[in-house]
Amino acid sequence: MADSRMEEEASDVYENNEEDFGWQVATGRRSRAGKKSSDAANATPRNSQASGGDAVTGGDGVSGGGTGPAKATAAAIKNRIVKASRMPQLPEEHHKIIIRPRGGLNLSKVSTTAIGTAVIEASGLTAEQASEDVVCPNFTQNIVVVSTPEPDHAARYVRIKSFKIVETEYEVNAYETAPHATCKGVIRRVDIRDSQSVITRNIVHERNPLALAAKRIKTSGSVIVLFDGLKVPKFVRYGPTLVRCYLYRKQFDVCFTCGRVGHRSDVCPTPDSVQCRGCGALNPPVDHVCTPKCKFCGGNHPTGDKACRQRFQMPYVVRVRRRERGRSRSATRAPAETSHPTPSLQQGPRGRSHSRSRARSRHRSLPREKSRSKSRGASVSLEDGAPGAKPTAGTAWADKVKGTVRIAGGAATPAVTEDNDARIEQLIKEVNALRKANEELTKQVVELKKKAQPSPARVAVARPEVWDEEASECPHGELKDDANQLDGNVPCANFV
Repeated sequence: MADSRMEEEASDVYENNEEDFGWQVATGRRSRAGKKSSDAANATPRNSQASGGDAVTGGDGVSGGGTGPAKATAAAIKNRIVKASRMPQLPEEHHKIIIRPRGGLNLSKVSTTAIGTAVIEASGLTAEQASEDVVCPNFTQNIVVVSTPEPDHAARYVRIKSFKIVETEYEVNAYETAPHATCKGVIRRVDIRDSQSVITRNIVHERNPLALAAKRIKTSGSVIVLFDGLKVPKFVRYGPTLVRCYLYRKQFDVCFTCGRVGHRSDVCPTPDSVQCRGCGALNPPVDHVCTPKCKFCGGNHPTGDKACRQRFQMPYVVRVRRRERGRSRSATRAPAETSHPTPSLQQGPRGRSHSRSRARSRHRSLPREKSRSKSRGASVSLEDGAPGAKPTAGTAWADKVKGTVRIAGGAATPAVTEDNDARIEQLIKEVNALRKANEELTKQVVELKKKAQPSPARVAVARPEVWDEEASECPHGELKDDANQLDGNVPCANFV
């Protein structure tokens, strides 16, 4: 929300970079001050260039807006411009000089080496002296970017007024871009009678400790202020007056001559091919009437008109803040994912091997299934692998026993440690003890089975003896008493 409010409050201005030396004064003042905001510079990613100048920095650089197909078309055009204008990575500590050729020079139709040779010759340097300098043409914006570590070389490059390419002399305008890890703000309603020296004296002083330089936008009342670091203050002291300061937003380049986007009119490679910015008609007459349509938002106005709210690029400081915010979120999310892994990570990326291991485990006992599932789990502890090596999901049990861990390349690397050796020896001892116990139990079971079997000898069955009531003598040789004689059905004591 803060970034969106910042973009809405940004001033609708268009920077004029046609001053003689650009932000060269700011570079010198910053070096003399000892780079007071070095911490902000260190926090900046290395793939970014200077925040000022024509070279488009890395990132999307697109501020969204609009709805429906118009938004998609505008976003596609903006992304195409940003990607085509993106410069290669140049050293942060170098001075960046922009050279803008005039006279209809189309850099895309000229040899790249010829452009570099022309720039070095126009600066008065030799090839040996400029061995550390870098000349990089930007064919989309039709400009030349020169990067040099020497301040003397930078002073020579910004004083180039023309160079010669293929026997033709072309006028150029050169200036130095803002230093690395800086940002721009805009103050408005400054007295138009104040000269450049008065503006610098009223802004660049100890009450504005981050202000490096300031310059007026053409003849308007708006002034661009360059600050050290990546934070634009809300207020600036202009002499004794406290003035509101807004974040500066750079516009997408639109050529008012050929009607194309990506470069400006002063460096137009085809000044003879005029195209209407509204409808795109080639070489329209003076009394041409059309229905304009903006390429950035699809509105009923010419492309890049002041009424278009989609003509601004996303500010560099906003991109840096969003990048840092995303990194902090990912850093805080990483420990949570490590402590609570998702089931998909535990199962591994290959569902086929997982289903195969499950099918095999159906035919095994429960303890072996648990041990195998643990050994074939997707998450492998770092202590099982070599330091610095990343184990792959699904490490085999044989690899663990051997003390090896399979790396992403497929090869198994030795990762035997003292803990692993002790663990393996303990497991081997336990297996041997269980094996002996199993053998003893097997022997005992066999002996018990032998004892439980019946003997083959036949058992004789005794016939029951019949009692003779008339006999006075018991078959067992004992006489019956008087009570027993009354009832012949009562046997003797031995018979019971």
